[in-house]
Formats: sequence, structure tokens, C-alpha cells
Amino acid sequence: MSLLDAAKAAHHDLGKYVRFEQRWLPEGASDAELLASLQADVLQTRRSRSEVESAPQLWRRLRPALSELAERDEVQVVDRSVEALEAQLPALERGSLSRPQLDQISQACGAISSALSQLVTSLKEG
Repeated sequence: MSLLDAAKAAHHDLGKYVRFEQRWLPEGASDAELLASLQADVLQTRRSRSEVESAPQLWRRLRPALSELAERDEVQVVDRSVEALEAQLPALERGSLSRPQLDQISQACGAISSALSQLVTSLKEG
């Protein structure tokens, strides 16, 4: 698999779905609405009939194919953002987060999505 193909897969599988439910939130969504969307986006980023992967699990699976790009800013942003998400997983599972914490998780999801999109674009441009 080429680096571009690996980046495209990461963008599609992680970058798209780590913000999927959040995209549909209305302006001024309640804490409960944001929590529910983050739980779906982060804890169940990839869902199939037999398997569920969280965003950190998914990144751990996809990341090795991008190891040659480890020094790229985009990959480092994803690494840091996934670490931030991972630190919040227990509280996210319990639903015991304040609005500022929910907003931080949402921002980390956005950073992942943006960084992977930028990575694909830069690799396409050569």
C-alpha cells in the first residue's frame, strides 16, 4: 500500500468518522447532545456487525502504515490528539465530563479530521 493510499484510508476510516455525529449537531447543542455524539464518534468510530473500534484503537491499527511519515506535522497532530482522546476515554464512557472537557474532546476530533485531510492533500500534491 502506498503512503497516499494509507493516508486516504486513515482519512476515510478515522478522519471522517471521528466527527461524523458531531456534524449533525444543531448550533447551541446541549451538553447531553454533544456527549452522545462524542460517545458515538470517539468510542464507536468504526462499527461493523461483529466489531467496534474506538478512535484510539483505529489509529493504532492504521498508524503503522504511515510510520515513514512520523515526522510530518499532520501525523504528529493526530498522534497528540489521539493521546488526548485516550486520556478522556474512561470519563467519556461514564459520561462524566464538563462542557469544557466535551469541547476539548470535540476540538481534538476536529484536529484529527483536519490533519488527515491536510496529509492527503499534501501527498497528492507531491
